Amino acid sequence: AARETAAQRQAAAAAAAARREERAQAAAARLEQIQARMRETAAQQAARAAEAAAAAEEMASLAAASEAARLALAAAAEASRRQDELQAQAAEQLALWRARAAELEPRLQQARQAAGQARERLNACEIRLARLASDLEHLRETLLHELGLELAPELLPAELPAADWFQVEQEAVAGLNARIAALGPVNMMALEEFQETEQRHQFLAAQRQDLMDSIADTQKTIQELDQVTRKQFAEAFEKINAYFQETFQTLFGGGQGFLRLTDAENNPDGGVDIVAQPPGKKLQNALLLSGGEKAMTALALLIAVFRFQPSPFCVLDEVDAPLDEANIGRFTRLVREMSAQTQFVLITHSRRTMEIAPLLYGVTMPQSGVSRIVSVRMEEARRLAAS
Repeated sequence: AARETAAQRQAAAAAAAARREERAQAAAARLEQIQARMRETAAQQAARAAEAAAAAEEMASLAAASEAARLALAAAAEASRRQDELQAQAAEQLALWRARAAELEPRLQQARQAAGQARERLNACEIRLARLASDLEHLRETLLHELGLELAPELLPAELPAADWFQVEQEAVAGLNARIAALGPVNMMALEEFQETEQRHQFLAAQRQDLMDSIADTQKTIQELDQVTRKQFAEAFEKINAYFQETFQTLFGGGQGFLRLTDAENNPDGGVDIVAQPPGKKLQNALLLSGGEKAMTALALLIAVFRFQPSPFCVLDEVDAPLDEANIGRFTRLVREMSAQTQFVLITHSRRTMEIAPLLYGVTMPQSGVSRIVSVRMEEARRLAAS
C-alpha cells in the first residue's frame, strides 16, 4: 500500500510537473504573442512618426518654396520695373524724334521746292542773258562790217549784278540744310529696338504672373493644411479633454480636472495647460500638486490620450509606485474596466496591482547568478489552493 501511495504521488507530481510545463509553454507562447504585438505597435508608431516627419518636411518645403517664390517675384518685379522705365524712355525718345521729324518734314519739302524753283528761274535768266548778249554782239558786228560804225561805250552792257532773290533763296536753303544737320543722325533701328523691348516686357510680365500664381497656390495649400491640422487638433483636444475629466474623477474619487490652451485667442499654438482640483483642494495648476497627485494627474492624461487613440495592448511600467493603497485601488478598477478592450502589461511591485492580473510573470534566482522566469495563472492557483 505504501508503494502504491508513493507511486500515485509520483504520478501526481509528474502530472503536475507536466501541467506546469504546459502552462510554461503556453505562457511563453503568450509572451511571444505579446512581444509580436509590441513590435507591431512599435512599427505602427514608427510609421506614424515618419508620416508626421514627412508632413513637417512638406510644410517646411512649402514654406521654403513660398519664400523662394516671393524672392523671385521681387526680382521679377524689379526687372519689370526697370524694363518699364527703359520702355517708357525709348517710347518717349521715339515719340520726340517722330514729332521733330513730322515738324521739319513740311519745311524741308518747302525748302526743296523753293530751291528747285530758284534753280529754274536762275537757269531761265542765264539763258535769256546769254541770248541778249549774243544778239548785242551780232548787232555790234553788223554795224561794224556793214556801216563801219561802232556802238558808243555807254550803249555797251555793264556787268549784271546777281539777283537779290536768288541769294535770298540760297541763304534759305543753306539755313534749312544747317538745321537738318543740327538734328544729328537719326536712329533708324529705334522701331526695332522698341519692338524688342516690348517683347521682353511681355515675357517678364508672363513670368511674373506665373510666379504670382505659384505663390497663390502655395499659400492656398498652406492655408488648407493649417485649416485641416487646426480642425483635427480641435477635435482631438475636445475628446481628450472630456476623457481626461472623466478619468481624473475616477482616479481621484471626485474633484475636477481639465485641459485648456495657454493663449487660445492670440496664439492657438502656444501650448496646453493642465488644471487640476483634487477633492478638498482649490483649483490650481498641475505643477503645484504633490508628487502622488502629479503622478495621478499624469496617469489620467495618459489614459485619456490612450482612450482617444486606443491600441491592442498597453504597457505600464511602475506607474503605481508613487500611489497609496486607496489610489492603487481606484487605478486597478480603471485598468480592469479598460481591459475589456485592451490588454495591459503591468510592471509593478505592488501586491494590490498584482491581484487584478489573470497571469503573473516573475523572475526568481534559485541559485546565485542564475535567473528563472516563473509564470502563474491566478485562476488555476486559486482553484488548486481551494482544492
